[in-house]
Amino acid sequence: MIKKLFAIAILCVMLLFSGCEIIMQPAQTAVPATAAPNPQDSPAETQADNATQPPAATEAPTDTPPPAATATPEPTPYNTMDFFTCYAHMVSYNPSNSWAEFDYFYLHQGQDAIDYLVEHEGYSQADAEALVNGFADSEFVEENNNPGIRTIDLDTVDVRIIINMDGSVGPDLIGSITTMAHFNDLYAANHSYILDYFFYEVECDTAGNVLEVKQIYWP
Repeated sequence: MIKKLFAIAILCVMLLFSGCEIIMQPAQTAVPATAAPNPQDSPAETQADNATQPPAATEAPTDTPPPAATATPEPTPYNTMDFFTCYAHMVSYNPSNSWAEFDYFYLHQGQDAIDYLVEHEGYSQADAEALVNGFADSEFVEENNNPGIRTIDLDTVDVRIIINMDGSVGPDLIGSITTMAHFNDLYAANHSYILDYFFYEVECDTAGNVLEVKQIYWP
C-alpha cells in the first residue's frame, strides 16, 4: 500500500514539472500595410497634393508721363554792359518791344591791324604789313572772337540813325536822335536799312551803362 501511494506521489510530481515547461508565445503585433508607390505615376500625379498656388499676378508698371515742357524765357535786355564803348553789328530787332541784339567787335587799322594779324592770326610780319599797307582808308581788320550776343532796349537809350526812308544817307553823317516810331518805320520799309547798311557804335559811360546807339557811316 505504501509503495502504491509513493508511486502515485512521484507521478503527481512528474506531472507538475512537465506542466512548467509549457512556454506562452506572445501574440504578434500587426504592422499596418503601406502601399508601395507605383513607378508608373508621373511626378505631377505624385506631387498633386503638395502643389502650391501660383503667385498672384503683379500689376504692370504704368509709364510715368514726361514732365510738361516749360517755355524758354526771352532774354532780358540790359543796358549795363561788361564792355566799354565799342563797335557792333545789329543782328536782329523786334519792333514789338524795341529790343535789339548786337554782336560786338573790335576794328583794327594801321599798325594796330598789323600787330593783331601777327599776334593772333598767324601772319608773318612781312605778310601782315603787305596786306594792311594795301588797304584803302575805309578798310580794316575786324576782331570778333566773342560769340556773345548782347540785347539792348532801344526805347531806353538815345538812337541815332543816318539813313533816310528812301535808303539814302542824310547830309549829317553824325545822324540825329530819332524816335522809335521813325526807327520802326525804317525797319518796316526795309530791314536792311537797319540791319545791313551800316554797323553801329554802342557808347557807354565809365560804369558800362549804355548811353547811345548810333549808326556809323563807313564808306
